[in-house]
Amino acid sequence: MPPIPLFAILGVTVGLIAHIFVPKHQRLGAVTTTILATAGAFGGEYAASQMVDADHARSAAVWVGSFLGAAALVLAGMMLRKSS
Repeated sequence: MPPIPLFAILGVTVGLIAHIFVPKHQRLGAVTTTILATAGAFGGEYAASQMVDADHARSAAVWVGSFLGAAALVLAGMMLRKSS
C-alpha cells in the first residue's frame, strides 16, 4: 500500500508550483490545478509501481513516475482548457 499522504502532498506541491510558474492568463484555478496534479501523482505512482517491483515509498522510480504523472495531467488540463 503506497503512502497516500505523501503522494497527495507531492500532487499538491506540483499543482501549486505549476500554478505559480505559468503565466497569469491561465484558465485553470489553483484548486483545479492542485486536484489535477494530485490525481496525476496517484496515476503516475500506479503506473510506475506496475513497471518496477520495488518497495513503494523507497523506490525512486515510483517518485519520478508520480511527479511526471502530476506534471503531465496538469499540462494536459491547461492545454485542453486553453483550446476551449
